[in-house]
Amino acid sequence: MRLALLFLLAAAAFAQRPSFGIKAGVPFTDLVKSESWKNGMYRPTSSRYTIGPTIELLLPFRLSIEFDALYRPVEYRLLSVGATGQSIDASGSAWLFPLLAKYRLSRRFVAPYLAAGLAFNRLSGLKQLGDLDKATVSGLVAAVGLEGRLPVGRISPEIRYTRWSSDNLRNLSGGFGLSNRTQIEALVGITF
Repeated sequence: MRLALLFLLAAAAFAQRPSFGIKAGVPFTDLVKSESWKNGMYRPTSSRYTIGPTIELLLPFRLSIEFDALYRPVEYRLLSVGATGQSIDASGSAWLFPLLAKYRLSRRFVAPYLAAGLAFNRLSGLKQLGDLDKATVSGLVAAVGLEGRLPVGRISPEIRYTRWSSDNLRNLSGGFGLSNRTQIEALVGITF
């Protein structure tokens, strides 16, 4: 019985048309947090944008599955305390890969929705300071938004919250984490 139900749900899922688009937005939190310790200070200097492709598979019962590949720049500065007083800049890339289940609360022209799922991030290019502890970490994602239908697609502004399971970046001499494990961002998706 369960196997038959699984095949019916899979057939319904594959019968639906996927929609493709772009998602862009503004993060409210940086990927790196400000930290001070006896030898210096870390200060985030990242540009404030997120952008990338999105794909969504519409399912029955106002459900859908969404997958994004979102890019964010990662930049921060290490200010040394002491006789030298020098600063070192580090920069790299962060790719965020959230997989979300979405539920629309109504079938109206503009419908609120809730979403939740898992996310993975991948940091690269941060070799200047040697603070990269884990290149990839996972996390949980929750989002709330509105979906409006356009003549040729949909527009979906949302607020997204991500809680990462551990730090990507760690000060190796001090042993403390440098990653903001809580991420909040405003995103707008346009899909066709």
